[in-house]
Amino acid sequence: MVFDDKMHEVIGTLENDGIILYPTDTVWALGCSIKSKTAIKKIRNLKQMEHRPMVTLASSISMLKKYIPHIHPRVETLLSYHKKPLTIVYPKPRNLPNYLIASDNTIAVRIPDDPFCKTIIDLLGYPIISTLPSRKEFKVSINFHDIKPEFKEIADYICNHRRNIITNELPSVIVKYDKNGELDFLRM
Repeated sequence: MVFDDKMHEVIGTLENDGIILYPTDTVWALGCSIKSKTAIKKIRNLKQMEHRPMVTLASSISMLKKYIPHIHPRVETLLSYHKKPLTIVYPKPRNLPNYLIASDNTIAVRIPDDPFCKTIIDLLGYPIISTLPSRKEFKVSINFHDIKPEFKEIADYICNHRRNIITNELPSVIVKYDKNGELDFLRM
């Protein structure tokens, strides 16, 4: 697939502790490599969210299984057939840096249904971070032109893909396992 961006520049930015501003399957996001403590710290400082976890994007269920040891079969079915973007907070992740894992030993992961995001992740070879370019969760920058300059300035690479497209997408649905192993919807 052909994109408006030189993918080697996007990947080079991510591999060198850089931050990208990119369109996801839902909204525009700041992102970086899960392996870059430096970039994650820079994003957290700008967003004033030092201890809040961020969403991690994986490109497939097989990639997800490298980091989440126990995926309930019902969840795997849900991921395959759910029509809306779905972020799931999983307990007890593995093979991830401690700075990505929340204090309750969970991590939020989404598999985007977007060829651009999946290509970035696949070329990089491991997941990336996805966080809203805002300080308040309710101030969502759906379209590129809605993003405040300070969030554009932190990016080492701003993607061209879908920059001029106006959408009405919303952030993903977020669910978490409750104490009985059932899914509890945190954001609809």
